[in-house]
Amino acid sequence: MQQHIVKARRKNRIDRFYLETIEIRNSCKGSTDPVELREAIIRIQALKDEAFDLPVHEKLAADESFRIFVTLTEDVLSQLEAKRSVNL
Repeated sequence: MQQHIVKARRKNRIDRFYLETIEIRNSCKGSTDPVELREAIIRIQALKDEAFDLPVHEKLAADESFRIFVTLTEDVLSQLEAKRSVNL
């Protein structure tokens, strides 16, 4: 039972990272402002840094969900960088 609770907490943690990344991406969909796009990039990079620190402290499993998060952030960062470079 205890192990199930730990797994649920870890899943909830990665879900928060998914949601925040998607929220940042969605908030910039129509933006062409290089400053706003740069701020979004910084926020996503900070989320990645926070997420990468959690497996070290056993607060998050470095499993398939974590790899999906990494792929999601890389895709969003690429999109934001592309938009930003067009508008510089």
